[in-house]
Amino acid sequence: MQGSANSRPHRGGRGHRRGHRHDADTDADTDSDTDADTDSDTDADTDTAPIQPACSEDPFEDNDTLDGPLPLPDPAVDLAVGRDDDDFWTVDVGPWERVTLTALHPVALGDIDLDLYVEGQLVGSAATGFDDETLSWANFRDSPVQATLHVHLWDWFPPPCSMYDVAVEHDPLPDCPPDAVEQPDPIPLVGPLTSLNAHPANPDTYTLPVGPDDAVRVTITEEATTVGDLRVTLLDSDGNVLAADNLGPVYPLGWVNPGELTSVEVRVEATDCVTYDLLPEVLVNPGCPDDATEPNGTAATAPPLALGTTSGLNADGDDDDLFVVQLAPGAQIQVTLTTDGVFGQPVLELLDSAGTVLLANDDGSDGTTRIAWTHPDPTQAFEGRVRVRSATCVTYALTHAQVALPTCVDPDPAEPNDTPGSGPPLAELTALSATVGDPDHFQVTVPPESAVTVSLLSDGVFGDPSLELTDTSGLRLAFDPDGGAVRGHNPATTEVVWDLAVTSQACLAYGLSPLVVGCASDDPDEPNDTVATAWPATTGTDRQVRDGSDDHWALGSVSAGATVEADAIFLQAAGDLDIELLAADGTVLAQGATVTDDEHATWTNPGPDPVDVVLRVLHWPTFGATCRNNRYGFDSRILEP
Repeated sequence: MQGSANSRPHRGGRGHRRGHRHDADTDADTDSDTDADTDSDTDADTDTAPIQPACSEDPFEDNDTLDGPLPLPDPAVDLAVGRDDDDFWTVDVGPWERVTLTALHPVALGDIDLDLYVEGQLVGSAATGFDDETLSWANFRDSPVQATLHVHLWDWFPPPCSMYDVAVEHDPLPDCPPDAVEQPDPIPLVGPLTSLNAHPANPDTYTLPVGPDDAVRVTITEEATTVGDLRVTLLDSDGNVLAADNLGPVYPLGWVNPGELTSVEVRVEATDCVTYDLLPEVLVNPGCPDDATEPNGTAATAPPLALGTTSGLNADGDDDDLFVVQLAPGAQIQVTLTTDGVFGQPVLELLDSAGTVLLANDDGSDGTTRIAWTHPDPTQAFEGRVRVRSATCVTYALTHAQVALPTCVDPDPAEPNDTPGSGPPLAELTALSATVGDPDHFQVTVPPESAVTVSLLSDGVFGDPSLELTDTSGLRLAFDPDGGAVRGHNPATTEVVWDLAVTSQACLAYGLSPLVVGCASDDPDEPNDTVATAWPATTGTDRQVRDGSDDHWALGSVSAGATVEADAIFLQAAGDLDIELLAADGTVLAQGATVTDDEHATWTNPGPDPVDVVLRVLHWPTFGATCRNNRYGFDSRILEP
């Protein structure tokens, strides 16, 4: 591989498959694909779907179970995996060695996934939905280990079989020397520690005294130069788990001691040699003295909650805090509770004058809890109570704001449009108003063999209207209750006119933006379906890419030490696009593959030679989707060191 990819988290599409790889996969980001782009299309107008060749008869049977694997052939080429015929292969891993396994296959001809087992335990998986799958495992033992590679087809609409090759790399592991505090564990934990080494065969353990009602907070941070995940655990003196975290690179753990003086153990385990820093803190509970608002445990004694921030409040486990709030007509009340979160997170509630809970929130994982509420009748004033409940004594602050609701324009420029067929033709529209009980309808014209995506334009501060797209018979084609976007495909050879309905539970200002794309249309920069036919351009607007006709843009030469960055700007609801930075031989240098609008990728050339970099824009191959064609813009830059 010519460098390391730096991309945002992968999508969660195909169920969970394109999310972060399994924690046991300790080197999933070192994909050494060498033929990630084997698209041989040269004419955008004649692209056809790949044809699945007949699979060769597999001579390596029977290897269909974990209990009956066969040695991986050398070379491992022209192997066949079937829909009901998984392959299990043994791979020898030497002492202090990392093995990297890559299954080479075009995903369009069958989506192959990998699992790796050692002594019957799953230690890694690869399931990205792209061409080729890569995983690795490191053997930190002094003796060789036999691993088992499981090759199988993804179980959503698999083909009868698929051909593949397996590339195997064996690399010696770097040294994992003892750190400065290495000694027989556990050791007393005093002050911050830096540049510690977690060894897979030797967990690090530390002890920390914690007084009655005090809290312990431990923060561990991996150094960016190390590979591998940690598992950090807090245990009591009897070995019971108090808290645990295995999602790095920062691992914050906390615990409040409800009893007598005790000692907790901090255990750091690794799946690879990982260098880390450790910050321990013991926080003394200040007690729970009455704050300036006490007594306020009942509705009768509740003081007014002033606008702005009120600090230095204490919530007692035996004494709720209540505050009076008055909401002016035409406004939304917003209350935010903040605390350090160490001694617990209170519940924040809004009550009406009768004590009925209208809104509650206890999700304060980041130390912040918020509620926002609008009266069902915005013309009415409101008086109620904000209540703070806590199981332990917690010091907190409340921030109180009231924000004016948007003013509805009635009628707006599109009225009257209260019934299907009564609205104007849909175009780029702004300054519209959604009102309660008054749906807005628009006529959506879709050309033959085209798709339309309608996006809602709204700041979302007070919520969003819902969108519903229906055909001429009233059949629902698409619905978004949160007002994001709706998309529909007209496969017919004639034009159709559909209905878009916008409904709201409050007075909300909004706009609409339609995007219509022909399923078979393309931009004028074709053919640029391969690295070899990449069009020289570093920026572009109103480009178009369809499934089966990827776009390639030659960004230029990146010298040793220089960094190339690329961005694609598009509407994800109209088609899920990804980007890749490729070398001239098709090697994937970096990628952007999220489920958001827009993608970003960056790569730094480690040298010593310059590398010509190509930007590839493609549709993620969503199974079952139709009319995958979307417009986008792109920009790129090369940053010299």
